[in-house]
Amino acid sequence: VTEGCRGEGGYLINKDGVLFVEAAEAFKRGDLDRAFAIFPWPFISVAIAGISSMFGISAEVAAHLLNLGYWVVAVAAMQLILRELGGGPRVIACGALLMMMHPQTLQTLSSIFRGTGYAAFLLVGIFAFIRFRKSVGIGWALGSILSLFVATLFRVEGAVVLGLLGTWIGWTSWRSLGGTRAGNRVRFAAVLVVLALIVAAVIWG
Repeated sequence: VTEGCRGEGGYLINKDGVLFVEAAEAFKRGDLDRAFAIFPWPFISVAIAGISSMFGISAEVAAHLLNLGYWVVAVAAMQLILRELGGGPRVIACGALLMMMHPQTLQTLSSIFRGTGYAAFLLVGIFAFIRFRKSVGIGWALGSILSLFVATLFRVEGAVVLGLLGTWIGWTSWRSLGGTRAGNRVRFAAVLVVLALIVAAVIWG
């Protein structure tokens, strides 16, 4: 049945994927009330609508392309994390194979999940955090906060990781960078993220 549907030019996707695509179509039409009624956490649908409009493709095809892109980023970020933790070529290769051969991988690639984008930006944020811990660099600090914030836009659970690592980054930057301009930028970014999370909680809570 699956192959028959694909042969007719259609796709079988998961229930949430259908909602994301329908909300994206509503965003493309400018029907915001309908889009929020379909799915109240809009980031993934807005991203789908943006890619669909940018490249002139259907929302469903755009969703699958984004899903694939997120998965590639997640695999690459995991390899970078393993390298930063001291893993050699064998460990890094095994990590990549484990992610590609995991039973959920095929389901993830054939469906549309928020979790794929969440995992991609979460892993990128963790990698940037590890680099920050080693170098106390302003770029890695801001990169980690930004990546974890985007992960939170996919799934609200990211706020927990963002809060924990953001607090660590703020404390470390306070001790290491003091009142310098770089330290102030990190703390300012952290405050903006916290305020954005509060506003999001009020709007969608």
